[in-house]
Amino acid sequence: MILDDLARYYDILAADEDSGVAPLGYSWKDVPNLALISKDGELIGIIPNKRTIKTGKKEIEKPRSELLPERVIRSSGVSANFLADNGKYMFGLKVADKDGEKVIETDTKYFEAFKKLNTDMLSGADGICATALLRFLEKWNPAENTENPLIKAVQDELGSNFLFCADTWSDKTNNDEEIRRIWDTKPSSQEITELQCSVCGEVLPIAKLHNAINGVKDAQSSGAALVSFNNDSFESYNKKQSHNAAVSEKVMFKYTTALNRLLKKEYRQCIQIGDATTVFWAETAEADYMSVQMLFGNISDEDRPDDVEKIQNEISASLEAIKNGIKPDLSAFKVREDTKFYIFGLSPNASRLSLRFYSKSTFGDFFKNVARHYADMEIVGATDRIFKQVPLWRIVAETVSPKSSDKKPNPVLSGALMRSILFGSDYPETLLAAIVNRVKKDGDKPVNHVRAAVIKACINRKNKTLKLKEDITVSLNENATDQAYVLGRLFAVLETVQQRAIGNVNATIKDRFFSSACATPASVYPSLLKLAQSHLSKLEKSGYWEKLISELLGKMQEITFPNQLDLEAQGKFIIGYYHQHAVLYAKKNPDKPENEASDDTNNVDAPQ
Repeated sequence: MILDDLARYYDILAADEDSGVAPLGYSWKDVPNLALISKDGELIGIIPNKRTIKTGKKEIEKPRSELLPERVIRSSGVSANFLADNGKYMFGLKVADKDGEKVIETDTKYFEAFKKLNTDMLSGADGICATALLRFLEKWNPAENTENPLIKAVQDELGSNFLFCADTWSDKTNNDEEIRRIWDTKPSSQEITELQCSVCGEVLPIAKLHNAINGVKDAQSSGAALVSFNNDSFESYNKKQSHNAAVSEKVMFKYTTALNRLLKKEYRQCIQIGDATTVFWAETAEADYMSVQMLFGNISDEDRPDDVEKIQNEISASLEAIKNGIKPDLSAFKVREDTKFYIFGLSPNASRLSLRFYSKSTFGDFFKNVARHYADMEIVGATDRIFKQVPLWRIVAETVSPKSSDKKPNPVLSGALMRSILFGSDYPETLLAAIVNRVKKDGDKPVNHVRAAVIKACINRKNKTLKLKEDITVSLNENATDQAYVLGRLFAVLETVQQRAIGNVNATIKDRFFSSACATPASVYPSLLKLAQSHLSKLEKSGYWEKLISELLGKMQEITFPNQLDLEAQGKFIIGYYHQHAVLYAKKNPDKPENEASDDTNNVDAPQ
């Protein structure tokens, strides 16, 4: 169960002193500003509470996170927080736009709610921080402070959190021992419903509302709910809101805290695949998640560590070992092979979150499935950059038309692709269809190594499922007799003959006939072969090309050209074209006789 797995991960993190995970009843929140109050309760200063971090070559300022008493869940109405809140609650002030000019206005109902909560909580406390805060709340009048210079200096940040310091800047109210003891022993202010928790099985107070999840791409900026009910049609047995789910307050806190931590960029346990924000974790506090990110290829130039090449070489060696049937060395990941490993994909759905996919296995099994994916994707002509594996985002991006104004890939396809990788199942049929369609429609240079790799992987994995013997090879298979594959090779040869005979033209046979040759060969190949004879007559040395064309025609299992090729056959056609193209436009062609080596090939672009 997902919530149980997340709650267990929280317990693992909580046991590690260096994890920084919030203890039960608290949460880490960004606090951009500190407000200093004197012992007498006077506001005497507001300063930024920020830190400078380096992202690549840039330095940016970010608010510091503070460990605060757990925040309330605001859906509507007025609900104040203890100790720290935005300016509307802490000062009763907000910024409004009047005639194009920003002015500070009062909103006392929010301040009164903050004043009542904090006064009730700290009643009877006599420490310096508690006394100073109580005196401030008693003296402060929002209406008298709309022109306060300290407030006006931070008016643009009144919508963000402030935290009180008493007497000195180092005396933050959230760190005061007396105040923490008061918070830890506070009675519940809400009506308690005790039921058996559907996650842990204990009879405990049930969470009425669940904490918001922050960090999911395109979800509401205020956060979205993983467990939530808002209509009568979703409710049963007269149980309202999240009482339908019967998750205890304790488990709710654990799973939301763990998930929000996973979604923070600095912990490197989150990647983006299509519309799915994907988190992953192992049942250990020691895993190196940078290596897992690099395994998926989701590392930007700014995020690359200094030893990126060393880590990538270790990953590549492990992937190569599995491909060769050797037990891989997974020490780069700092995770044992038998450690449980989880992957969880989330996408936004209004104010809620949808589950795209969920995988639970050992790290060894997970790595083997990913290694199998990369082995299936291996193809000649791939780039030789540091990140040799094709990242998942690049695969789904290739399904989108470069001319489209909306560059977002199909979210259903992204989720299906991830599931096929995680579980080692067939790639989605829609992926093959989308890539083949893009190759036929995108015109100039339609076949790059990513598209070719995807087509090869889709066909080969399906062949293995059907227990068919013939696989598409990584590079050119000169012995292959599959008609579609040979027709693709033949098209690449005919295209090359045209370019050698007449050089660059406005519209090559690839531009005019590739899509038709791929889908309906019988409609174009007779004309292409006739045209090739005209091109061959213009070549000074045409014997090599005539022989190659003749050999390819002789390899086909059928004498006549097929009227139509199905989707898989079109994929084989494209791979045949790609493989032959890679050979013909290599810098040195071992298959070419010496008397052809002087032919000019510099005017032809290599495949991208």
